Amino acid sequence: MCYPGHVIAIGPRTITSSIYASNLITQKPLDITMATNPPRSLRDLLHTLPQELYDEIFHMTFTADAAIRKLNIAFKKRVVYKSSTKGSICWREPYFYSNVAAVFPPLLHVSRSTRAQFAKSYYGQGAFVAAHDRDAVRKWAEILPSDHRSLLGHVSIVAKKPSASNAVRAQRMRVQFANDFGEPMNFEIGVVESIATKLGVPVKKLADTLGL
Repeated sequence: MCYPGHVIAIGPRTITSSIYASNLITQKPLDITMATNPPRSLRDLLHTLPQELYDEIFHMTFTADAAIRKLNIAFKKRVVYKSSTKGSICWREPYFYSNVAAVFPPLLHVSRSTRAQFAKSYYGQGAFVAAHDRDAVRKWAEILPSDHRSLLGHVSIVAKKPSASNAVRAQRMRVQFANDFGEPMNFEIGVVESIATKLGVPVKKLADTLGL
């Protein structure tokens, strides 16, 4: 026997008695409108926040830490061998490959406005450091967009050993950079101890960062 409002269980399924259709009870099925509406996007939800809170979240998300950024994980020099059409002459041609995520962090790809905000702190704060590889630094500077390259503050190259020619090489790179890109750049070449002192970080921390 079935009483008003009772539920009949059949196997693993549960069905409601048809007495709803006979108006014996006034209870209505659950409104599922909310379940069928598409969820609001994160962007829409953020725009519902108070402006002060929205600005703070935006600033914290799209501001890079002032840190030492290791460059020589992005580029490595290899040598390929090419044969002439005659097949008798070979020569070596150096080239570079890049880890795009290391050169262009993901937060640079969100939108045009957020890219400008993040680039200002990522390239303008902290210091970019490479170990022993001037060619990698040069190639990295070449592929940077001009508006990002103009933000660069300090780029250091850790030399393998002390040398009076390190300062000469650094000055040569500054001149070459200015001639090629029309922008000044503060290149510094020195041993790890001198670079760490100028950056104001412990020698061990810089050495560990560079894997020296």
